[in-house]
Amino acid sequence: MPLATAAAADGYSDDPRAWDILDIIAHDTGVERALLLPDATLEALGVPSLDLIQAMFELEAHFDVEIPVLISTGGAEFATVGGLVSHVLATLDRKAAAV
Repeated sequence: MPLATAAAADGYSDDPRAWDILDIIAHDTGVERALLLPDATLEALGVPSLDLIQAMFELEAHFDVEIPVLISTGGAEFATVGGLVSHVLATLDRKAAAV
């Protein structure tokens, strides 16, 4: 399946950054990439907060940005995978607009 078709199939745009984000999340949390659907909750996927924090650090390093999260919640403000991806994409868009 071509990249754009596969991305559309799981509810994400054909933005290659979304694929990178999902690949990093899958790697750092141990969740199968195919399960990282937009409406999937991180809680239902069993993602421990420490793994989510590690994924955030990896995303920051990969994209050379600082991704704002509420320290008190350890990233728990992201209820769904789609919410997390959208948050990271918005951070990347803000960085690009500032340049």
